[in-house]
Amino acid sequence: MHSATGTTKFDVKLDQSPVMGSNDAPVDLYYWSDYLCPFCQTFAMKIHPQIAKSAIADGTLRVVFLQLPNIGENSFPAALMAKCVWRQVADDDPDLFWKWHHAVFEQQGEEGSGWADIKNLYKITEDVGIDTDAITTCIENRQDKIRKDIKAEVTVADRENIKGTPAFIFYNRKTGTSKKLAGAQPYATFKQAIQTVKNG
Repeated sequence: MHSATGTTKFDVKLDQSPVMGSNDAPVDLYYWSDYLCPFCQTFAMKIHPQIAKSAIADGTLRVVFLQLPNIGENSFPAALMAKCVWRQVADDDPDLFWKWHHAVFEQQGEEGSGWADIKNLYKITEDVGIDTDAITTCIENRQDKIRKDIKAEVTVADRENIKGTPAFIFYNRKTGTSKKLAGAQPYATFKQAIQTVKNG
């Protein structure tokens, strides 16, 4: 698992976004999500692990994780914390971000239950083993910059006519072939899309 730098063809700044997979992978998967989205939970818990064991593990796919906070009042604070968690762990232990990411989705509760309030997110962060003081410092000192980064990711989604989460764009970095998917589709659908774009 790697961090990355540069700006992609879709105007995504890689140094601001969690990345899973080889930077030499021929296919990028841009993945927009919201931690309050139940279908995002389904993808994160059931589909993403299968993709990680196949197309990511064999070097075919690089996943770039993007924020599209649009469900409820805690969507944006969760997105903000995710960015700070990535900043904290990207250089030394990027896998720890994905551990945090899955831990948040494991704790997802009913809409309006407050499960994703900042106190609970800090508890998850601490339980995963991430320095919560560093996260607080990031939120306090870098909030304006991170808000701009998230807004930029939302702008790309708007440009690509993405309205909900989870949403995905597969992109062949060599040929420019792309394909869009929406929702927590079955793993077989993702597998076919990856192969189609890889061969495109």
